[in-house]
Amino acid sequence: METTELLEVYKSLFDTWRFEVNSHWQRSSYFAAFETVAIAACWKLLTDLSGSRWLGAVVVVLGILLTAVWFLNNNKTHFYAVYWLKAVSKIENTLVQRGGEEGIDFATQILSRPRHPIRHRHLVQAVPLLFLVGWVTLFFFAVYKWRAAGTGRAVMIGSSAMYQAITYEFSSLVVAVASLFASVAAIWIARSSLSQAKQVADRDQRDWKQRKWFDLYFKADEAYDALERFQALYTSTSSPGWGEEEWEREWNDLMRVMRGVHRMALVFPKNSAIDELLACTAVFKDEEQAVSNERLSKLFDAVEGVRQKALIWDLAVL
Repeated sequence: METTELLEVYKSLFDTWRFEVNSHWQRSSYFAAFETVAIAACWKLLTDLSGSRWLGAVVVVLGILLTAVWFLNNNKTHFYAVYWLKAVSKIENTLVQRGGEEGIDFATQILSRPRHPIRHRHLVQAVPLLFLVGWVTLFFFAVYKWRAAGTGRAVMIGSSAMYQAITYEFSSLVVAVASLFASVAAIWIARSSLSQAKQVADRDQRDWKQRKWFDLYFKADEAYDALERFQALYTSTSSPGWGEEEWEREWNDLMRVMRGVHRMALVFPKNSAIDELLACTAVFKDEEQAVSNERLSKLFDAVEGVRQKALIWDLAVL
């Protein structure tokens, strides 16, 4: 596989990895938002005196099951993210070995850096675990309410103390701590993604600039060929057929090509190569310039200057 194709595969794999990470945080946000509302609703049901506490208990059980699904989903998403990150790392190593590319070792750095006791995965899984603590706390609270309702009084001093400790503010604190962990992990992912996105954007910009110089070079070379052909047909203003219908057709074709390369060169930033090309392809002041060997020679030099700008910077594709 050529380097250009590897670069396309690299971008595709990186986009896939970034999609997995972004979708993971989107799903986590949905889970967190839903469970936050569910915890508030569950607390309302459990403290309601109208007899709907059993419905709150059902919400508690469903909340625990949903949090378990969230935890397992995080495990699977982490597996996919690591898989695609390793695939990106393989392409990075291949690109470095082929052409000595720099600045594309993002995945390799992540996979090879020293492991800390508290890893990103732990932060990710801490969020559903904190929600699970909240649900389990509400579960014990529901059990206490049932027992208290059955006996008509608090069953034990410990249960009463637990009831006083378990308040809506406590549940809100659990949710806030979970959100804090989620925010810290999200910032880490965002900074890493932004760094690699800038590197990919810089590479795309270099590729785009080189392609534009290639396009201009092909257009300038076309203008040189057109002028050379015209001079082969008409060596001077006294050549047979000069000024006749066939000559007018050839002249119009030549001017069309010259104006085409002139229009393209005008949108490029000002530099010496563009200035020379514009001077050679400017509108001819008189017809004699079309048979001028000096103008043909200057146009050749201008085309060479553009070619130097369009030289392939990635020697690995040769």
